[in-house]
Amino acid sequence: IDAVIARSLVQQKDISFVTVGDELCKILEQGWKNEKRVLTRSGVWSIRETLTFLNEVDFVIGPETGVLNAASTLPCRKIVYLSHSSVENLTKHWVNTKSLSGSPPCFPCHRMHNGNKHCNTDNHTGAAQCAVFDPTYIVEDINEHILRTITASSAGSRDSRMHYWRGRSLTSKTHVAQDLMCNQAPWVIAVLAGWFPS
Repeated sequence: IDAVIARSLVQQKDISFVTVGDELCKILEQGWKNEKRVLTRSGVWSIRETLTFLNEVDFVIGPETGVLNAASTLPCRKIVYLSHSSVENLTKHWVNTKSLSGSPPCFPCHRMHNGNKHCNTDNHTGAAQCAVFDPTYIVEDINEHILRTITASSAGSRDSRMHYWRGRSLTSKTHVAQDLMCNQAPWVIAVLAGWFPS
């Protein structure tokens, strides 16, 4: 996810990321603490605070978790990394969603995993093959969605999610709204660094 965040921050000057997850996911946020456009909230926000914040974001990016499932019918753009599930049995009817999946021969396995002893691993990253994605696809989707939204807004779209203006005010019930308003970033992307304990 680091490559997605880094490329997006370079290509889009008015974009902010909020990373969320459980306490263990803090390790995945290393290196972003001093970046003003990345707010690291793993281990800080509860699952309820994260779910509340979903109403304020333009994108939700992450693996197939409860947070993505909760966002499934929201109008925000979603990019979900499928691991053990397929489009057919998980994201087929989700709103405004792009599903990504690796291409191991076992996909989709439909197994709930606790570790990767049943998984084919990627030689380069060591991750399960189904969890390896080219960040270019995600960054391109972000850029294309922003361009479509700007174009639709210019054409007079009435869709409440199709507005583009600098420094819009957020009305989130969570305390992050003030931080984002200070950054003057109209595009807010929630990135699931991992998942929350059940």
